[in-house]
Amino acid sequence: MAEAHPRTFPWRFLALSAGNALLLLLGAAVLSFVLFSVAPGDPARIILGPQASQESVAALRESLGLEAPLPAQAWNHLCRTASLDFGTSISTGRPVLPNVLDKFAITATIGLQAALISLVLSYAVNFLVYRFPGAGFFLGVFRAGVLMPVFLLTVIGALLVGIFLPGVSLSGSGAKVGPFTQILPSILASLYPLAVMTTVLRQGVAEGLSRPTHRAARALGLEGWGLYHRSLFRPALVPWLAAWVNQISLVFFASLVLEVILSIPGTGNLLLASVQNRDYPTLQGLILVNAAFFVLISFLAESAYPALDPRIRK
Repeated sequence: MAEAHPRTFPWRFLALSAGNALLLLLGAAVLSFVLFSVAPGDPARIILGPQASQESVAALRESLGLEAPLPAQAWNHLCRTASLDFGTSISTGRPVLPNVLDKFAITATIGLQAALISLVLSYAVNFLVYRFPGAGFFLGVFRAGVLMPVFLLTVIGALLVGIFLPGVSLSGSGAKVGPFTQILPSILASLYPLAVMTTVLRQGVAEGLSRPTHRAARALGLEGWGLYHRSLFRPALVPWLAAWVNQISLVFFASLVLEVILSIPGTGNLLLASVQNRDYPTLQGLILVNAAFFVLISFLAESAYPALDPRIRK
C-alpha cells in the first residue's frame, strides 16, 4: 500500500471547492433575476406606483430591459452581473455597485471585528478555565447565552450599554470605515457567536481530556501551554473553526439589526430604504454582493480545513 503524503497540497479538494463556489454565485445571480423579473406583477408599475402614467411605465420598462423576451432578460442579467454592472438605483440615480459597496464596508467592519472578537475571547476563556478550573462558572454564563436568540441577545446588550453607560456613543464613528471603527457595535454583535464558540471549544477540550493521547502526553512530562495546545486544542481546532465560519452569517445579521437600532448608515438601513422605495436594482445588488462575500468566506474555509486536518482531504 502506498504511503500517504500529508504535505501534498490538496488540489482536487481545492478545485471542488472552487466549483461549488462558482455554482453558488450562479445560483445567487439566477435567484436575484427570478425574484425581481419573474415575480407576479409589472416591476415598472410596482416601482412607479399605481398613479404613474402609462408612458412613464413604458419608459421605465425599456430602461430596465423588460421589453425583451424572458430568456434574453435572463441572459442579459447574467452578463451584466459577470461584468459587475448592477445598473442604476431607482431612488438615487447613482450606480448600484459603488453605493452598495460603501454601505457593505460599514457592515463588514462591524461583522468581521465581531467575528474576530468572538474567536479570540472564546479561545481565551477556554484556556483560562483550563489553567484555573475555579473560573469554570464563566462557562455557565456562555451556555445561557447560547439559549437566547441572536436578535434578543444583541438588543439586550445594546439596552444594557445604553442604560449603564449613557455617555458612550453606540453608533461608533458614523460612516467612517477602518480598523477598530464601530468597535462597540462589534462587541455587541459578538455576544451570541462568543457564547456558541466558547461552548463548542469547551466540548472539544472536555473530550480531549478523556483521550489516551492526553494521558500519554502528561505521562511524558508535557504540561501547561504545550499540553493544552498539543493534546486538547489541536484536535478541537477544525470543529471550532467550522463553528466560527457558521456563525459569521449570524454576526452579520446582528450587525444589520444594530445598524437599524443605532442608525448606523450601513447595509441594514440601505436594505430598508430600498424595500420602501421599491428600488429593485439596489436590492439585486445587495443580494449579489452579500452572496459573493459569504461564498468567498465559505471557499476560504473549505480550502483551509485540509491544511489544518489532513484526515478530511478528499
